[in-house]
Amino acid sequence: MNRKHFWALLSGLAFATARADGLPFNAGRAHLTGEVVIVKLDPGQRQSVSRQRRLDLTGAQMRLLKRETGHAPRKIQVLTRHYADCTCEMGPVAVWFREGEVELPVFLLKHADESQSAGDQENARGEGEAPELVVDERAQFWFGGRSVPVAELEPFIARWDQARAGGKNKRAEEKRYLFLDAPPYFTEGGEARFLQSLGRLRVLAKDRHIVIFAYGYPDPDEMTGE
Repeated sequence: MNRKHFWALLSGLAFATARADGLPFNAGRAHLTGEVVIVKLDPGQRQSVSRQRRLDLTGAQMRLLKRETGHAPRKIQVLTRHYADCTCEMGPVAVWFREGEVELPVFLLKHADESQSAGDQENARGEGEAPELVVDERAQFWFGGRSVPVAELEPFIARWDQARAGGKNKRAEEKRYLFLDAPPYFTEGGEARFLQSLGRLRVLAKDRHIVIFAYGYPDPDEMTGE
């Protein structure tokens, strides 16, 4: 597809035009097809996208977005190129492919209810569906914007289990799902460290009947039905 970008350097936005249905990735999942706005990220936005999968637009970005699309939510949930689900009832989202920028599918921006507060728009996929455990490009784990060192994964999963199960007596048989979101790329050596940590986390979780769900990194035991 011929993607035509109109760069606006001061606001950090670019506008690209094409048409497609759904949330369409190109064949290599390197970018979206369809009508998109490309947001160039400042240092603070890079950190928020990397550690929390959240984008807070600047005033300048919002003004240009409003001018180009008619919609300008301040807070936007960020997905990555690993996302592989429907866009049903999905509000505005950004998709992270590359360092320093994200892509906003315009057709989902049009679903923004501008009468809502910025906070109401933050969880675009609905309550409980946003990833809880986030991994950055250096393979560091984050929960609620706070670092979870690899050495603390075991106590973390125990705390998560107790909070979600509602007490020790309700834990034993019912499966629960912890949603993990991996980045679209890793720095050198990062993916190997991440896979090692993910394997350990899944062993800890399995003992507690917890499934670690991560787009792009399926659990082999879940695939085989074990």
